Amino acid sequence: MGTIMLKACDRKIYNLRKRISNLEKKKYLTIIQENKIARKIRDHKLLQLGLLFEITYTLIYSEYEVTGHLLQLKEKQGEELNILQTEGNSIFSEISIEEHDKEEVRYLLTEERKARNHILISYGALLESTNTMYYPLSVLIAYIRNIHNYTKEELKSLEEIGRQFFREKDGKGEN
Repeated sequence: MGTIMLKACDRKIYNLRKRISNLEKKKYLTIIQENKIARKIRDHKLLQLGLLFEITYTLIYSEYEVTGHLLQLKEKQGEELNILQTEGNSIFSEISIEEHDKEEVRYLLTEERKARNHILISYGALLESTNTMYYPLSVLIAYIRNIHNYTKEELKSLEEIGRQFFREKDGKGEN
């Protein structure tokens, strides 16, 4: 009778361990799924921000030049931001981000679309890394378009500012 009780207890322990294992696996899969959803949301947001660079034809500038330019946005205040917002609203009255995206990807192959999206996401990530992605889209698009107004010397200065920003950022990551 003692061995029967022992076997019953062993069976209960086995079943409890199996349930715990299943719950842990379910929790792990839930976390993975949540991370996947969060990553997709972030990628979509960065793609939308990257489209601002495509709309304004600023993908021709290096990431360092763009970064230097974006870092200067933080110095803008009050009336300057209002002017940028007005300019941005006029740009958006001509074309929306969604319309532009649909038009651009219409004839692209899957590989071409993925490559394009990768570039746009990387430019959108510049807004994230410079902490300027929270400005209104109308301000961002007008400000991004203003990079065309710089001279070559000013662009070199912006490029150096961008390089310095990434050097400092990489240095902080090592500490």
